[in-house]
Amino acid sequence: MVPTSSADRGRAFPWSSTCSPSPHGDPAPGASAFATANVCAACYGALALLYRAGGVARVPVWHFALSPVQEASFVAFAFLALNFLALYVHHHHAQLRALADRLHDMVREQTAELTRVNAELAAKATSLEREREEHRSFVYTVTHDLKAPVNSLLLGTDDLLRAVAGSLAPEHRVELHRLSALAERTDDMLRDLLDVFRITATPEAVARVDLRHVVDHVVETLRPRIAERGVTVRVGPLPPVAGQREKLWHVLTNLLTNAIAAVPAGAGVIEVVADDLGERVRLRVRDNGVGIPRAYQRAVFDLFRQVPTTNADGARPSGTGIGLAIVKRIVEAHGGTVGVESEPGVGSVFTIELPAAR
Repeated sequence: MVPTSSADRGRAFPWSSTCSPSPHGDPAPGASAFATANVCAACYGALALLYRAGGVARVPVWHFALSPVQEASFVAFAFLALNFLALYVHHHHAQLRALADRLHDMVREQTAELTRVNAELAAKATSLEREREEHRSFVYTVTHDLKAPVNSLLLGTDDLLRAVAGSLAPEHRVELHRLSALAERTDDMLRDLLDVFRITATPEAVARVDLRHVVDHVVETLRPRIAERGVTVRVGPLPPVAGQREKLWHVLTNLLTNAIAAVPAGAGVIEVVADDLGERVRLRVRDNGVGIPRAYQRAVFDLFRQVPTTNADGARPSGTGIGLAIVKRIVEAHGGTVGVESEPGVGSVFTIELPAAR
Protein backbone atom coordinates (compact mmCIF):
# COMPACT_ATOMS: atom_id res chain seq x y z
CA MET A 1 0.00 0.00 0.00
CA VAL A 2 1.08 3.55 -0.74
CA PRO A 3 0.96 5.70 2.41
CA THR A 4 -1.07 8.84 2.17
CA SER A 5 -1.04 12.03 4.16
CA SER A 6 -3.93 13.22 6.28
CA ALA A 7 -4.70 15.87 3.68
CA ASP A 8 -4.79 13.23 0.88
CA ARG A 9 -7.03 10.98 2.98
CA GLY A 10 -9.34 13.94 3.60
CA ARG A 11 -9.61 14.59 -0.14
CA ALA A 12 -10.11 10.94 -1.03
CA PHE A 13 -12.44 10.07 1.84
CA PRO A 14 -14.32 13.16 3.09
CA TRP A 15 -15.97 10.99 5.76
CA SER A 16 -12.65 10.50 7.50
CA SER A 17 -11.99 14.22 7.64
CA THR A 18 -14.99 14.67 9.89
CA CYS A 19 -13.07 13.09 12.76
CA SER A 20 -9.76 14.89 12.25
CA PRO A 21 -9.10 18.06 14.20
CA SER A 22 -8.82 21.40 12.46
CA PRO A 23 -5.47 23.20 12.29
CA HIS A 24 -6.69 25.52 15.06
CA GLY A 25 -7.19 22.69 17.56
CA ASP A 26 -11.01 22.57 17.33
CA PRO A 27 -12.95 19.57 15.98
CA ALA A 28 -13.26 19.55 12.20
CA PRO A 29 -16.08 21.87 11.08
CA GLY A 30 -17.84 19.07 9.17
CA ALA A 31 -17.96 16.65 12.11
CA SER A 32 -21.07 18.11 13.69
CA ALA A 33 -22.81 18.36 10.31
CA PHE A 34 -22.20 14.67 9.44
CA ALA A 35 -23.10 13.56 12.96
CA THR A 36 -26.39 15.47 12.83
CA ALA A 37 -27.23 14.09 9.38
CA ASN A 38 -26.59 10.45 10.39
CA VAL A 39 -28.42 10.77 13.72
CA CYS A 40 -31.48 12.23 11.93
CA ALA A 41 -31.43 9.45 9.33
CA ALA A 42 -30.99 6.77 12.03
CA CYS A 43 -33.89 8.23 14.06
CA TYR A 44 -36.15 8.12 11.03
CA GLY A 45 -35.14 4.51 10.33
CA ALA A 46 -35.79 3.50 13.95
CA LEU A 47 -39.17 5.24 13.88
CA ALA A 48 -40.08 3.37 10.69
CA LEU A 49 -39.16 0.03 12.32
CA LEU A 50 -41.27 0.85 15.37
CA TYR A 51 -44.18 1.72 13.10
CA ARG A 52 -43.73 -1.54 11.23
CA ALA A 53 -43.50 -3.60 14.46
CA GLY A 54 -46.58 -1.91 15.89
CA GLY A 55 -44.73 -0.48 18.85
CA VAL A 56 -45.84 3.04 17.97
CA ALA A 57 -49.29 4.11 16.87
CA ARG A 58 -49.21 5.11 13.23
CA VAL A 59 -50.25 8.66 12.52
CA PRO A 60 -51.49 9.02 8.96
CA VAL A 61 -49.43 11.57 7.09
CA TRP A 62 -50.12 10.61 3.52
CA HIS A 63 -53.44 9.46 2.03
CA PHE A 64 -51.78 6.27 0.88
CA ALA A 65 -49.89 3.57 2.76
CA LEU A 66 -46.16 2.87 2.21
CA SER A 67 -44.83 -0.60 1.78
CA PRO A 68 -41.79 -1.77 3.78
CA VAL A 69 -39.63 -1.45 0.65
CA GLN A 70 -40.82 2.11 0.07
CA GLU A 71 -40.16 3.03 3.67
CA ALA A 72 -36.68 1.49 3.47
CA SER A 73 -36.03 3.37 0.24
CA PHE A 74 -37.20 6.60 1.84
CA VAL A 75 -34.89 6.03 4.82
CA ALA A 76 -31.96 5.35 2.47
CA PHE A 77 -32.81 8.47 0.43
CA ALA A 78 -33.02 10.57 3.59
CA PHE A 79 -29.68 9.18 4.74
CA LEU A 80 -28.02 10.04 1.41
CA ALA A 81 -29.67 13.48 1.13
CA LEU A 82 -28.76 14.52 4.65
CA ASN A 83 -25.19 13.32 4.24
CA PHE A 84 -24.90 15.10 0.89
CA LEU A 85 -26.10 18.29 2.59
CA ALA A 86 -23.58 17.72 5.39
CA LEU A 87 -20.85 17.19 2.79
CA TYR A 88 -21.76 20.49 1.15
CA VAL A 89 -21.70 22.28 4.52
CA HIS A 90 -18.34 20.71 5.31
CA HIS A 91 -16.87 21.75 1.95
CA HIS A 92 -18.22 25.30 2.25
CA HIS A 93 -16.92 25.63 5.80
CA ALA A 94 -13.51 24.33 4.70
CA GLN A 95 -13.36 27.01 2.00
CA LEU A 96 -14.27 29.70 4.53
CA ARG A 97 -11.61 28.36 6.89
CA ALA A 98 -8.99 28.41 4.11
CA LEU A 99 -9.99 31.99 3.21
CA ALA A 100 -9.80 33.04 6.86
CA ASP A 101 -6.36 31.44 7.17
CA ARG A 102 -5.22 33.21 4.02
CA LEU A 103 -6.51 36.56 5.28
CA HIS A 104 -4.86 35.92 8.63
CA ASP A 105 -1.53 35.26 6.89
CA MET A 106 -1.94 38.39 4.76
CA VAL A 107 -2.71 40.51 7.82
CA ARG A 108 0.28 39.05 9.64
CA GLU A 109 2.55 39.77 6.67
CA GLN A 110 1.21 43.31 6.25
CA THR A 111 1.56 43.94 9.98
CA ALA A 112 5.16 42.77 9.90
CA GLU A 113 5.82 44.99 6.86
CA LEU A 114 4.19 48.01 8.51
CA THR A 115 6.18 47.40 11.67
CA ARG A 116 9.39 47.29 9.65
CA VAL A 117 8.49 50.45 7.70
CA ASN A 118 7.50 52.27 10.89
CA ALA A 119 10.80 51.32 12.49
CA GLU A 120 12.68 52.64 9.45
CA LEU A 121 10.67 55.87 9.47
CA ALA A 122 11.29 56.32 13.18
CA ALA A 123 15.02 55.82 12.66
CA LYS A 124 15.05 58.30 9.76
CA ALA A 125 13.04 60.83 11.76
CA THR A 126 15.48 60.52 14.66
CA SER A 127 18.43 60.93 12.32
CA LEU A 128 16.82 63.91 10.59
CA GLU A 129 16.03 65.60 13.90
CA ARG A 130 19.60 65.05 15.05
CA GLU A 131 20.95 66.56 11.82
CA ARG A 132 18.58 69.53 12.12
CA GLU A 133 19.69 70.08 15.72
CA GLU A 134 23.34 69.95 14.67
CA HIS A 135 22.61 72.40 11.85
CA ARG A 136 20.81 74.78 14.21
CA SER A 137 23.62 74.58 16.74
CA PHE A 138 26.24 75.22 14.06
CA VAL A 139 24.44 78.24 12.60
CA TYR A 140 23.68 79.60 16.06
CA THR A 141 27.31 79.24 17.16
CA VAL A 142 28.73 80.80 13.98
CA THR A 143 26.23 83.66 14.06
CA HIS A 144 26.91 84.30 17.73
CA ASP A 145 30.69 84.21 17.24
CA LEU A 146 30.51 86.63 14.30
CA LYS A 147 28.86 89.26 16.43
CA ALA A 148 32.04 89.89 18.45
CA PRO A 149 34.29 91.03 15.53
CA VAL A 150 31.40 92.96 13.96
CA ASN A 151 30.78 94.81 17.22
CA SER A 152 34.49 95.54 17.52
CA LEU A 153 34.50 96.91 13.97
CA LEU A 154 31.45 99.06 14.72
CA LEU A 155 32.94 100.48 17.92
CA GLY A 156 36.31 101.04 16.25
CA THR A 157 34.89 103.04 13.35
CA ASP A 158 32.77 105.15 15.72
CA ASP A 159 35.79 105.89 17.93
CA LEU A 160 37.88 106.73 14.87
CA LEU A 161 35.23 109.09 13.53
CA ARG A 162 35.02 110.91 16.84
CA ALA A 163 38.82 111.11 17.22
CA VAL A 164 39.97 112.23 13.78
CA ALA A 165 36.83 113.38 11.99
CA GLY A 166 38.07 116.97 11.75
CA SER A 167 41.43 116.02 10.23
CA LEU A 168 40.11 113.61 7.62
CA ALA A 169 39.48 114.44 4.01
CA PRO A 170 35.77 114.50 3.09
CA GLU A 171 36.04 111.36 0.98
CA HIS A 172 37.74 109.47 3.84
CA ARG A 173 35.06 110.62 6.27
CA VAL A 174 32.36 109.37 3.89
CA GLU A 175 34.14 106.05 3.59
CA LEU A 176 34.29 105.64 7.38
CA HIS A 177 30.59 106.49 7.68
CA ARG A 178 29.83 103.88 5.02
CA LEU A 179 31.94 101.30 6.84
CA SER A 180 30.19 102.11 10.11
CA ALA A 181 26.76 101.77 8.46
CA LEU A 182 27.72 98.41 6.94
CA ALA A 183 28.96 97.14 10.30
CA GLU A 184 25.76 98.30 11.98
CA ARG A 185 23.61 96.61 9.34
CA THR A 186 25.64 93.40 9.62
CA ASP A 187 25.15 93.47 13.37
CA ASP A 188 21.40 93.91 12.89
CA MET A 189 21.29 91.00 10.45
CA LEU A 190 23.16 88.71 12.84
CA ARG A 191 20.85 89.71 15.69
CA ASP A 192 17.76 89.04 13.60
CA LEU A 193 19.19 85.76 12.34
CA LEU A 194 19.69 84.65 15.92
CA ASP A 195 16.05 85.61 16.54
CA VAL A 196 14.97 83.34 13.69
CA PHE A 197 16.62 80.32 15.29
CA ARG A 198 15.53 81.30 18.78
CA ILE A 199 11.88 81.75 17.80
CA THR A 200 11.49 78.84 15.40
CA ALA A 201 13.56 76.33 17.43
CA THR A 202 11.93 76.97 20.81
CA PRO A 203 9.70 73.96 21.64
CA GLU A 204 6.07 74.79 22.37
CA ALA A 205 3.01 72.56 22.68
CA VAL A 206 0.11 72.95 20.27
CA ALA A 207 -3.01 74.12 22.06
CA ARG A 208 -6.21 76.11 21.59
CA VAL A 209 -5.17 79.71 20.94
CA ASP A 210 -7.54 82.64 21.42
CA LEU A 211 -6.53 84.87 18.50
CA ARG A 212 -8.43 87.87 19.87
CA HIS A 213 -6.46 87.70 23.10
CA VAL A 214 -3.18 87.45 21.17
CA VAL A 215 -4.05 90.40 18.91
CA ASP A 216 -5.10 92.52 21.89
CA HIS A 217 -1.77 91.75 23.55
CA VAL A 218 0.15 92.71 20.41
CA VAL A 219 -1.80 95.95 20.03
CA GLU A 220 -1.16 96.83 23.66
CA THR A 221 2.57 96.15 23.20
CA LEU A 222 2.67 98.40 20.11
CA ARG A 223 0.44 101.07 21.68
CA PRO A 224 3.22 103.74 21.94
CA ARG A 225 4.11 103.35 18.26
CA ILE A 226 0.42 103.33 17.26
CA ALA A 227 -0.22 106.53 19.24
CA GLU A 228 2.91 108.20 17.86
CA ARG A 229 1.80 107.72 14.27
CA GLY A 230 -1.91 108.28 14.92
CA VAL A 231 -2.94 104.89 13.49
CA THR A 232 -6.42 103.42 13.89
CA VAL A 233 -6.47 99.68 14.56
CA ARG A 234 -9.77 97.80 14.16
CA VAL A 235 -10.10 94.19 15.31
CA GLY A 236 -13.09 92.06 14.34
CA PRO A 237 -14.29 88.72 15.77
CA LEU A 238 -11.47 86.18 15.69
CA PRO A 239 -12.22 82.43 16.10
CA PRO A 240 -9.74 80.27 18.02
CA VAL A 241 -7.07 78.26 16.23
CA ALA A 242 -4.91 75.24 17.03
CA GLY A 243 -1.33 76.40 17.35
CA GLN A 244 1.56 77.65 19.42
CA ARG A 245 0.63 80.86 21.20
CA GLU A 246 4.07 82.47 21.56
CA LYS A 247 5.01 81.82 17.94
CA LEU A 248 1.68 83.19 16.69
CA TRP A 249 2.33 86.26 18.85
CA HIS A 250 5.54 86.83 16.86
CA VAL A 251 3.62 86.40 13.60
CA LEU A 252 1.03 89.04 14.47
CA THR A 253 3.64 91.37 15.95
CA ASN A 254 5.60 91.32 12.68
CA LEU A 255 2.52 91.89 10.53
CA LEU A 256 1.18 94.75 12.65
CA THR A 257 4.62 96.37 13.00
CA ASN A 258 5.05 96.37 9.22
CA ALA A 259 1.53 97.73 8.72
CA ILE A 260 2.12 100.58 11.20
CA ALA A 261 5.27 101.57 9.29
CA ALA A 262 3.51 101.36 5.93
CA VAL A 263 0.38 103.49 6.62
CA PRO A 264 0.39 107.31 6.48
CA ALA A 265 0.83 109.07 9.83
CA GLY A 266 -2.42 110.46 11.19
CA ALA A 267 -4.55 108.70 8.55
CA GLY A 268 -3.47 105.09 8.80
CA VAL A 269 -6.08 102.36 9.24
CA ILE A 270 -5.28 98.74 10.04
CA GLU A 271 -7.95 96.03 10.20
CA VAL A 272 -7.55 92.55 11.63
CA VAL A 273 -10.44 90.26 10.66
CA ALA A 274 -10.95 86.51 10.26
CA ASP A 275 -13.30 84.02 8.59
CA ASP A 276 -14.23 80.64 10.08
CA LEU A 277 -13.92 78.12 7.21
CA GLY A 278 -14.75 75.07 9.31
CA GLU A 279 -11.48 73.16 9.47
CA ARG A 280 -9.46 76.32 8.82
CA VAL A 281 -9.40 79.93 9.97
CA ARG A 282 -8.47 82.64 7.46
CA LEU A 283 -6.93 85.68 9.18
CA ARG A 284 -6.41 88.93 7.27
CA VAL A 285 -4.37 91.99 8.23
CA ARG A 286 -5.40 94.87 5.95
CA ASP A 287 -3.81 98.34 5.77
CA ASN A 288 -4.07 101.47 3.62
CA GLY A 289 -0.32 101.86 3.31
CA VAL A 290 2.07 102.36 0.42
CA GLY A 291 1.56 98.81 -0.89
CA ILE A 292 3.98 96.36 -2.44
CA PRO A 293 4.77 96.18 -6.17
CA ARG A 294 3.50 92.99 -7.77
CA ALA A 295 7.01 91.86 -8.71
CA TYR A 296 8.00 91.69 -5.04
CA GLN A 297 4.85 90.23 -3.48
CA ARG A 298 6.22 86.68 -3.39
CA ALA A 299 9.81 87.63 -2.59
CA VAL A 300 8.92 89.55 0.59
CA PHE A 301 8.74 86.24 2.49
CA ASP A 302 12.31 85.29 1.54
CA LEU A 303 15.12 85.64 4.07
CA PHE A 304 16.91 89.03 3.97
CA ARG A 305 14.66 90.22 1.13
CA GLN A 306 13.45 93.82 1.26
CA VAL A 307 11.21 95.75 -1.11
CA PRO A 308 13.14 98.61 -2.78
CA THR A 309 10.58 101.27 -1.95
CA THR A 310 9.84 103.95 0.64
CA ASN A 311 7.36 103.91 3.49
CA ALA A 312 4.45 106.31 3.98
CA ASP A 313 6.80 109.05 5.24
CA GLY A 314 9.06 108.82 2.20
CA ALA A 315 11.88 107.11 4.11
CA ARG A 316 13.47 103.76 3.38
CA PRO A 317 11.95 101.03 5.58
CA SER A 318 14.12 99.88 8.44
CA GLY A 319 14.85 96.26 9.20
CA THR A 320 16.78 93.44 7.59
CA GLY A 321 14.08 91.45 5.81
CA ILE A 322 13.81 88.83 8.54
CA GLY A 323 10.31 89.51 9.92
CA LEU A 324 8.19 88.12 7.08
CA ALA A 325 10.55 85.15 6.69
CA ILE A 326 9.84 84.30 10.33
CA VAL A 327 6.11 84.71 9.65
CA LYS A 328 6.25 82.25 6.75
CA ARG A 329 8.26 79.65 8.67
CA ILE A 330 6.00 79.73 11.72
CA VAL A 331 2.77 79.60 9.70
CA GLU A 332 3.98 76.73 7.51
CA ALA A 333 5.17 74.86 10.63
CA HIS A 334 1.53 75.08 11.80
CA GLY A 335 0.39 73.46 8.55
CA GLY A 336 -0.94 76.79 7.31
CA THR A 337 -0.34 79.15 4.40
CA VAL A 338 0.55 82.82 4.11
CA GLY A 339 0.23 85.23 1.20
CA VAL A 340 -0.19 88.89 0.32
CA GLU A 341 -2.32 90.90 -2.08
CA SER A 342 -1.26 94.48 -2.57
CA GLU A 343 -1.55 97.49 -4.84
CA PRO A 344 0.96 100.33 -4.62
CA GLY A 345 -0.62 103.47 -3.20
CA VAL A 346 -3.74 101.61 -2.05
CA GLY A 347 -2.58 99.16 0.62
CA SER A 348 -1.86 95.52 1.39
CA VAL A 349 -3.76 92.51 2.72
CA PHE A 350 -1.71 89.76 4.36
CA THR A 351 -3.69 86.52 4.56
CA ILE A 352 -2.92 83.62 6.86
CA GLU A 353 -4.75 80.30 7.06
CA LEU A 354 -4.37 78.20 10.21
CA PRO A 355 -6.00 75.01 11.54
CA ALA A 356 -9.17 75.77 13.47
CA ALA A 357 -9.45 74.72 17.09
CA ARG A 358 -12.19 72.10 17.43
